[in-house]
Amino acid sequence: FRRVLFRSAVMVFSASSTTRVLSDGGLSDSAFYLQRTLMFGAVGLVVMHLAARHGLGLVRRLTPALLVVSFFLLFAVLVVGTAVNGSSRWLGSGFLQLQPSEVAKVALILYAADLLSKRSKRVLTLKEMGPLLLVAGLACLLIVAEPDLGTTMVVAFAVAATLVAAGARIRDLALVGFALAFFALLMTVVEPYRMARVTAFLDPAADTSGAGFQAVQAKIALGSGGLFGVGIGNGVQKAFYLPE
Repeated sequence: FRRVLFRSAVMVFSASSTTRVLSDGGLSDSAFYLQRTLMFGAVGLVVMHLAARHGLGLVRRLTPALLVVSFFLLFAVLVVGTAVNGSSRWLGSGFLQLQPSEVAKVALILYAADLLSKRSKRVLTLKEMGPLLLVAGLACLLIVAEPDLGTTMVVAFAVAATLVAAGARIRDLALVGFALAFFALLMTVVEPYRMARVTAFLDPAADTSGAGFQAVQAKIALGSGGLFGVGIGNGVQKAFYLPE
């Protein structure tokens, strides 16, 4: 984990330092995101150490509380969250910001693992999935209301993976998958910007400053760097060629 954290910190600094310096004439701290990444990484190391010392018992005891906290935060972000580009996904500001949907990801996976591990070895039926699907479904509705359809789909697939590991029947998984696909299609169709994102790959050049912007910039970056890139710190796409 320490090695991964180090490599991640290097890439975060490479990707964020230029933007921070250029954003206000060099007055910003270029290591802002690096420091925040290292801080959260240190917290992660402490949590991993505690889990390793005390075993899964501690994790299982804390799971209900973590689930309750995650739902509280999902409700709170809709009321007092920080709005960015039309979406309210963050709580707090400045150095200390929290994305409740990220907490919900962990809480739902732990809840699913704990719940499904208590059942017998028989085949998992759709009826037995009910409590988990109800809790996960409510969390997904709160996340998509931010709106954040991408994270919603990640959460849904993560929960689906636990069902697969628990031995759910193929036909039941197919029903759940069909419902997810229908929901995702409906959410895409009702929002023009989502539909534009889905169809932009057909002709990115038709809207280079809008829906096709990301795809065009990705091709420029890949074309400039080739297989091995231009080197750490030398990329130009981070210098305001991407919106975030």
